Amino acid sequence: MFSWQEIKMKKFYKISCIFVAKKMKLYIGILLIIIIAFFFSCAKEGPEEVDKIPPTNPHLIPHLGDPGDDTVSIFLTDEGNGIDAVSAGPGEQNYIQIMWNYLPDDDLHHIIVYRFSNEDSLSVVDVLYNTQDTVFIDEFNTYTGHRLYPKIWSYYIQPYDEAGNSSISDTVRYGLLVSPMLTYPPDEHQISGMDTLLLAWEAGSISENASSVRVLIFNSDHSVYWHYDIDPMQSIYSIEVDDNLISRQTYYWRVDVFFEDGSGGKYGAESEERTIIVQ
Repeated sequence: MFSWQEIKMKKFYKISCIFVAKKMKLYIGILLIIIIAFFFSCAKEGPEEVDKIPPTNPHLIPHLGDPGDDTVSIFLTDEGNGIDAVSAGPGEQNYIQIMWNYLPDDDLHHIIVYRFSNEDSLSVVDVLYNTQDTVFIDEFNTYTGHRLYPKIWSYYIQPYDEAGNSSISDTVRYGLLVSPMLTYPPDEHQISGMDTLLLAWEAGSISENASSVRVLIFNSDHSVYWHYDIDPMQSIYSIEVDDNLISRQTYYWRVDVFFEDGSGGKYGAESEERTIIVQ
C-alpha cells in the first residue's frame, strides 16, 4: 500500500511529464516551421546570377600609313597610324607599336597580348592590368628567336573581365626592316633660318629590302613640316633641304624606310629623331 504522500508525488510527476512533453512538441513544431520557411525562401530566391557575358570584341588598328602620306582628308601621324615600327633610340633596332579601339566594358580585369610570326610560335608578350590603355609597344625584351627582321610580326589581344569571360580581337601585322642610322647634323644642332640645312644618314644602314626612303622634318607639334622620298636604287645618303626653316622654332628630323612584299605585307623602320634649333 502506498501512503497518501507517495500517491500525491506520483500524480505530480505524471502531470509534469505530460506538461513537458506538450511543451517539447510545441517547440519542435515551431522549429520545423522555421526550417521549412527558411528553405522555402531560399528556393524562391534561386541561385545567384553568374556573369556569362564576354567583353566587347576588341578591334586592333591595322597599319594605316606613314607620316608624309597624303590621304583623302588627313595627314597621318605616328600617334594614329595603327600598328607600326617605332624608334628605340640611336643604334637600336625598332620596337613595334600596336593600337586598338577603346574598350567600353567597366568590369575588365586584364588584357593579354599575343605575338607570332611565320618563324615563331604563338607566345604571350605581356599581360596588361591597366585596361584603359589602347596602345602597347613590344620591345622584344624576352625574345630569344633567330632574328627580328626582315620579318612580318602578327598580334592580337584577349581581354578578360572580373568573372573570367574573355573575347578575342582581330589580328594585325607589320614587318621590321633594319633601322637607319643618322650621321649629320648631330642632335640639338643650331642653325640660322637662312642657312642651308644638310641632312645625312649612313649608307650601310639602309635595308637591302627597302623600296623607299623618306626623309622627314617635323615641327614643334610633331606634324610633318617637310618630307622627301628617295629611291634606294639612287644610292643617295644625304640631302639639302630647300625650304627655309622658321626662326626661333624647334624642329625634329628622321629617316624612314618602307617595303611592301606584294601580298599585303608591309615592312618599315624608323631612325632615331634628332632636334634642329633655328635661331
